[in-house]
Amino acid sequence: MKQTPDGFQIDGFVSGKTQARIAFTRRGEPIEIVCMTEELACTQLTTVESLNGWQLVSAALEPFAYSAAPRPLEAATSAA
Repeated sequence: MKQTPDGFQIDGFVSGKTQARIAFTRRGEPIEIVCMTEELACTQLTTVESLNGWQLVSAALEPFAYSAAPRPLEAATSAA
């Protein structure tokens, strides 16, 4: 992650093609999140680095993996 005039950026992050997987601990509890936008990944990394009791374990870019298609509202309400 690097600071640019436009804000923070992650080398290699390509919108719609990559996602960031961030693993950290909070008071010893392991937590993992997947950020699908560069802005969210930068915000999460900055937050983890600034909070007491939070420890960054790993951060990596990987191929974009979200594949769930939204269902029409009618299908979602009739299935319930």
